Amino acid sequence: VSLSWELVKNDVEPGIVESRLTITNHTGSDLTADGGWLIGYCWMSVHPYTFEGAELEETEVCASYHTLRPTATFRPLADGESRSYRFLQRGAIIRETCGPQGAFFIDSEGNASDAPIASAAFTGPDQWLRKSNPGYADGEWLYEYNTPKFTLKMDKAEKAFRPLHLVPQPKEIIPSKKAAKVNTWLVMNRNTELPAEGYRICFGKRAIQIEYADENGLFYAEQTLDRLRENGEKVYVSEIKDWPDLPHRGFMLDIARNYTPKEEVIKLLDWMARYKLNVLHFHIADDEAWRLEIPGLSELTEVGSRRGYTTDEHDRLYPAYNGGWDPTANTTANGFLTRQDYIDIVRFAHRRGIRIIPEIDMPGHSRAAIVAMEERYRRYSNLSHARYHDKYMDLAEEYRLVDPDDQSVYSSAQYYTDDVICIARESCYRFAFKVIDEIAEMHKEAGAPLQAFHVGGDEVAHGAFERSPLCLEKMKELGLEHTYQLKDWFLRRLIDHLSPMGIQIAGWEEIAMRGNEANPLFANDSVLSWCWNSIPEWKGDEKPYTLANAGYPVVLACVGNNYIDMSYTNHHQERGLHWGGYTDERSTFDFLPFDIYRSVRYTMKREPRDIDAYDAQKTIRLQPEARKNIVGINGQLFAETIRSSEQVEQYVFPKLQGLAERAWNAVPVSLRQSAASTYQLGWIGGKGFPFEIERLVYLDQLYRYELPRLHREGVRFHLAQPGIHREETDGKTLILMNCPVPGAVIRYTTDGSEPTEDSSIYTQPLDASSFGAAAIFRAKAFYLGEESCTTTL
Repeated sequence: VSLSWELVKNDVEPGIVESRLTITNHTGSDLTADGGWLIGYCWMSVHPYTFEGAELEETEVCASYHTLRPTATFRPLADGESRSYRFLQRGAIIRETCGPQGAFFIDSEGNASDAPIASAAFTGPDQWLRKSNPGYADGEWLYEYNTPKFTLKMDKAEKAFRPLHLVPQPKEIIPSKKAAKVNTWLVMNRNTELPAEGYRICFGKRAIQIEYADENGLFYAEQTLDRLRENGEKVYVSEIKDWPDLPHRGFMLDIARNYTPKEEVIKLLDWMARYKLNVLHFHIADDEAWRLEIPGLSELTEVGSRRGYTTDEHDRLYPAYNGGWDPTANTTANGFLTRQDYIDIVRFAHRRGIRIIPEIDMPGHSRAAIVAMEERYRRYSNLSHARYHDKYMDLAEEYRLVDPDDQSVYSSAQYYTDDVICIARESCYRFAFKVIDEIAEMHKEAGAPLQAFHVGGDEVAHGAFERSPLCLEKMKELGLEHTYQLKDWFLRRLIDHLSPMGIQIAGWEEIAMRGNEANPLFANDSVLSWCWNSIPEWKGDEKPYTLANAGYPVVLACVGNNYIDMSYTNHHQERGLHWGGYTDERSTFDFLPFDIYRSVRYTMKREPRDIDAYDAQKTIRLQPEARKNIVGINGQLFAETIRSSEQVEQYVFPKLQGLAERAWNAVPVSLRQSAASTYQLGWIGGKGFPFEIERLVYLDQLYRYELPRLHREGVRFHLAQPGIHREETDGKTLILMNCPVPGAVIRYTTDGSEPTEDSSIYTQPLDASSFGAAAIFRAKAFYLGEESCTTTL
């Protein structure tokens, strides 16, 4: 069969979305009510409600995996015939990429085949405009967003804020009237009086002298020189002195939800090193897959790294996200790193000053491990005949992760009902310690000992453990009254295993919090907490400072600025999620680690936030003595919406540069001292606040130097959309367009069609009367082989 899908409208009933699904039969025979066939597909964020006429029944088998089966009222669909159905579901759809994906057909004999599915492009405001989705990125919204609030004398502003065209910008730069030589002899000496990872470069007549604090400092000095050479400019500077403000400058790559192969991981590590990031937070296991070979636990990858059609999950997991029936298909659903692959990645990263912090999420987000270990249990228990019964049953139980009598009812944030490990079982700890020890051995073999291990610990669904006989028995044995105490006991067991190995335990903020307060049980255990909930509307942005004030070391992973998988804008053609707002190249630059209440500058409705008023409301402040506990920041790329390595690059760039800038320079130049006394704003043409001026300079350099750098190296990047504005001037209606990227070409159409590389080029305001009252203006930016989404007015 083949399918076509189109969105009709959201909120046809409260919380109900309507779409239309057309099924075409190519089987060579009729599809009938008793044919025993089904159609499978994946669909995020919507849930079954009803089908027109109830001819088909939709079942949400497991989270995003859905099936359609014929009911008794299904009318035969002849070979070659098509039929459309009205589809109602609970939820909402706000992007073209949010339709069903990875469809397949299972015939009456159980044979599987692809079911190509075409999703229709959105064609009008009825689809992309809705009451619950304000702040849509239409022409007017984007025009205002793209328009600087003031003009600058850019050359003078650069001298004040960013005299070198580098990301991150060095801390101290001494200018020179003569151009420095960047291609000459290097003289290198260690200087232990420099800050950690710091360096000093002196440009002399005959040689460049480099002083460095440590190996990383030397590497970063070389990176600075390499970027200056790549820029191909004359550099009027006599000395650079530089060091990072934060010891943890990290980026998280999720290869569990959708897989990124070894070669692409290495490519990303190389770019991280260029921008002086020093931690890869490697998310390698989750509900949807397990991506790392663990000796002795072959089922983890035999079962847990493959997704496809199955009724029992004995050799693969259910489909997820991008769907598909074939567990051998070369898609992001399938794949894993061998033990040697992982060692190679760790070794490559280590040579570039990057630490790998692996994450194996426990006890929640563990469905792939649970299913794999249940298959291990099944295989061994099937071998337990009379003579070797005890031996095989011991092996079957050795790493089992569930209580088979558990009747707990819960649903995770991703709608899994079976993804929490039974932490009352001793076999759960045998499993965790086995995985930790094997990964630690890989790091040792790579010559880069494991320094921190991320256990996740987040989003354990309410209701887990509550009706598990094993958990209730363990709580009684330990004298515990609440299930959160059982989770604390679980964490203590992991800490006690890791600490003698010299490995720091890390996890999401949930492992260190008890409600809205810091958990006092682990304040002295150096539990490294990734704080992610920075959404002001959710009142969660006080947690980082709450934990830091309580003595916890904190990594700021804040969603409002640093979740790379959030969509760039609220536009129907953009990929990405939006539950945490929207992030773009401004968002990562805007992040202020020591002033987080002023970091999220737009509301969830995409309205400008009054950060002064919001900041004034906050009562929890970072205490001066706790400032040292803010150890770093981390960007996150979760992979639910990733379908290719190209998409990884377009999510990452150019957001990564702002992350790198703020990780190295936690306090922007314009905020390091009183800007009013340090910078003569009138002299550089600025009438705004110093930070806004610094941001304009940063973005100008980002677009003029960093995007071409990526292009030269064959790296894909996201291109900002143009804005379109209607303006009444002297009795005329003019159409104005803008794009924040210098050098980008704006092409437009007036008949509502998609702009292409052959469409008209915008060079000056258009007289709207020339195009008629029915004109629909659409514009798209083109730059260095990249295209933006299409803007509509």
